[in-house]
Amino acid sequence: MPAKPGPDNYDVQLYLDRPKIFRQIIAWIAQRETRRRVLCLVAPPGSGKTWLLHHLQAELSKNPNPNFREPLLTFWLDAPDVVNVASKDRSDVIHKDKALQWIKQCYQKTHSFCRHVPSFDTYLSYPRSIEDLVEALCNQCDLPDGPVLFVDGYDEIPKLC
Repeated sequence: MPAKPGPDNYDVQLYLDRPKIFRQIIAWIAQRETRRRVLCLVAPPGSGKTWLLHHLQAELSKNPNPNFREPLLTFWLDAPDVVNVASKDRSDVIHKDKALQWIKQCYQKTHSFCRHVPSFDTYLSYPRSIEDLVEALCNQCDLPDGPVLFVDGYDEIPKLC
């Protein structure tokens, strides 16, 4: 069984190319009318959703990219990594150490695109840290396009979470 797909083990030889879907998603992301949008990619397990998303992330991060003026700031969240699927109640749904690590990575990546964003210093809560990052992106950065957040594995999280 092949390793779980990711940016470090993305193998174009194993990727089943879907050029029409790929172009449609790129065009949708490139639309500038609405800045905050959600696209949900739904398909049966093993159909290549994760591979497609990693391929999209790699394409959006390229410089030069024919669809965008600059490479896009992209974030990847593997939802089951930060969610405690064994949780019996909502008080410990988030793995705080894993969430903290992900948020720090997001701040570091954001800082490389926009020096005005302050370094990450204090983890208040998962939602608050994300809100602070979004606020900094909106108010202190002049990103011509993006950012784009890829969330994978949402369908693997139990309903309690």
